[in-house]
Amino acid sequence: MTFERRPLLDQETQTSDSSTRRKPLPRFGALSALELIVRCTNGATNGEEHMVDTIDRVEVVADGSNVLFSLEGVELHRWSWFWYQESPPADWNEAASAVQMLALIIPFGRTIGDKDLWLDLADYRDVEFRIQYSPTIAATSFATATYEISLHAWIDDDEPRVVGRRGWLRTTQVNAFTSAASGDTVIEL
Repeated sequence: MTFERRPLLDQETQTSDSSTRRKPLPRFGALSALELIVRCTNGATNGEEHMVDTIDRVEVVADGSNVLFSLEGVELHRWSWFWYQESPPADWNEAASAVQMLALIIPFGRTIGDKDLWLDLADYRDVEFRIQYSPTIAATSFATATYEISLHAWIDDDEPRVVGRRGWLRTTQVNAFTSAASGDTVIEL
């Protein structure tokens, strides 16, 4: 198998400052990973917000409701440290009108190009990528209508189904709970 990096969204500027961008993924092929790159321009005086705070949730959903991947932006940033084996690629600049950037990985195997673990897109009617974003629009945070999304797929669509495939890795955030009060929270899986 030979996975190639294919652009699905290329620095697409979003017209809304707070929305969910949905992008259908290819109908067939072996999907090893997605690479998400977000950019936004700082406000007129400076940029005190980090790009990770602009991402509310990233999801990959099959057949309308089958969640294959789902993490909040902060949690995805933490996992990307593990997947990249270092800090995720980023440009964090607090200067006025500077462009900040953050790149994050959405893997379906142990590494990009894993020949044993990958998502077979033909197993589903449709698979959709979703990103919920909401940058703070202010002179000290981000400028309006400057949020850009790039999405690349590490995919092999030339290979037939591989008999020895072991499956794919599912990553989902079941619960995000924060409380200043003491007590127990029961989470049913």
